[in-house]
Amino acid sequence: VTLGENQVMIQFLKNLKENNMEILQFVWDPTSEGISIFGKFTIYYYSLMWMLAFILGFYIMQIIYKKEGLSMQKLDSLFVDTIDGIGIFVHNTTIALPMFIPGFGVVWGLFSAYSTGFAYSAIAATNAEVAQLNPLAVLLTPFGLMEVGAYSIAMSRSTLLAKDVIRKNWNQI
Repeated sequence: VTLGENQVMIQFLKNLKENNMEILQFVWDPTSEGISIFGKFTIYYYSLMWMLAFILGFYIMQIIYKKEGLSMQKLDSLFVDTIDGIGIFVHNTTIALPMFIPGFGVVWGLFSAYSTGFAYSAIAATNAEVAQLNPLAVLLTPFGLMEVGAYSIAMSRSTLLAKDVIRKNWNQI
């Protein structure tokens, strides 16, 4: 980046600030107003973007499958598998595997717990029924119980392995 390019960028940013461009005033708030349908039913913009992402992704995959000459039935089963229990299992496995890394596993587990809580609070902010539930009630579902068990085992193994590495207990490893 040359000095001239820097000056152009600075001038551009000053113009944005002075003109108060509309794009900079978009409210990135999941609780912002949505599109009201039939008075009581509201589609929020974030929900609309999620739906659009799935629909657009499915459409793009259809184009790829047609070009590759693959069966559309395989695409349908792939789409369903990404949403059902197998998709949940694969997702949880990819989160749990780094928890076995000595020392880092505990940090990863705490980050995973924090991000799960953050996602739950975002959902609760947009859905009044979910907001009334105790967040810890999610842990009482079958998936929640499996996650807590698997993550606990992974993080405890990480801690024990890190302890053995630090103490140089090579015969325990």
